[in-house]
Amino acid sequence: MPIPDILTLDFDGVLCDGMQEYFEASRRTYMRIWPDEPAPGEELFAAFRDLRPVIMTGWEMPLLLRTGYQLGAHSAFMFAMPWVRRLSRAQINQLPAGPDPDERRVNRHRVLLEIEDRYRQTLIDWRLQTPDPYEFTAACVIAISANIALGTFSKPGWQTPSAVLDYKDTDAMLGAPPFAACDFYHREPALVSP
Repeated sequence: MPIPDILTLDFDGVLCDGMQEYFEASRRTYMRIWPDEPAPGEELFAAFRDLRPVIMTGWEMPLLLRTGYQLGAHSAFMFAMPWVRRLSRAQINQLPAGPDPDERRVNRHRVLLEIEDRYRQTLIDWRLQTPDPYEFTAACVIAISANIALGTFSKPGWQTPSAVLDYKDTDAMLGAPPFAACDFYHREPALVSP
């Protein structure tokens, strides 16, 4: 099997700092949504970087940029004052940098899947307990990259991790990376006739 010419993985800042990419994507989205507004410039990047931790999902990033642009236009004189900058920096510095290695070692993440039919009878009741999300994401990157590098997967185009890993069933999945360190709980549903 041929190996794809281009491999693109997006793990949202796990492997590299994607802040400039987030900013540029938000800037371009901003210009498409609000074409009559002046385009946000690079001068907003520092504020965008500082406020990025408050963003929970990607669609909020252009809104952050718009808010920053509008606030900046009306409040530039105040934000330029040294005491305001020190106060803002002090508040941002209170945010944690992320979990340390000991915290990651004990942190487990649970993924629950419960599916019911129209009669509210449980069809699937699963719980997957993974290592820390940072560690689990890194293990996923390694497993996906190995499948591509070894030539076991070479389908072009955008693919999901499950397509690249290609586990045929739960037993095969749990014994292989990145799931080898996971605990899987499966409760058989009580089958009741409607």
